[in-house]
Amino acid sequence: RLFFIIIALLVLSINIQRIKKTFTKKSVKTERKQYRYLTYHTICCYVGLFFLGIAEYFIFSKTIQSVITILGICLYFMGYKLTNNAINTLGDAWNIHISAENVKKIVTNNIYSKRRHPYYIGSILELLGWLLFLNAYRTIVALLMLQLPLYLFRIMLEEQELIKKFGKEYIEYKYRTHMF
Repeated sequence: RLFFIIIALLVLSINIQRIKKTFTKKSVKTERKQYRYLTYHTICCYVGLFFLGIAEYFIFSKTIQSVITILGICLYFMGYKLTNNAINTLGDAWNIHISAENVKKIVTNNIYSKRRHPYYIGSILELLGWLLFLNAYRTIVALLMLQLPLYLFRIMLEEQELIKKFGKEYIEYKYRTHMF
């Protein structure tokens, strides 16, 4: 139990730091009004699923499957590392808004040489890992039904913005790399 509480507090503090970093970063808020709602829905859904997993753990989890819990810890930290790598690689081009205005060039180094959206892969792995850690299987279904479609819609809009800005250069990059 003590190990479980320590890991849960560590994950909670990591997520609080990420949220703080996300909302204190000065970025150009130039996304279209209709996109802004998607940004807020995506963030609220992520946070809601995070806490829904905790609620499910306390309400439904009578027994914890250790192997699933350990797998969850591993997935969470793999996702965390991937998400941070993606954010650091993007540098100033990263922000929570759907806009290509502050993007000066297409980032094609590091993980972006193989995958166009490692941030979203990492974010899904983080949340999936957290829910597996909690043995919150019902919330995993909600993750697949809510968060995943929101991310796919965001990706579609982000890529439209990048094609508008970079044209053929981004289309060629799209064909050279995998979405996930």
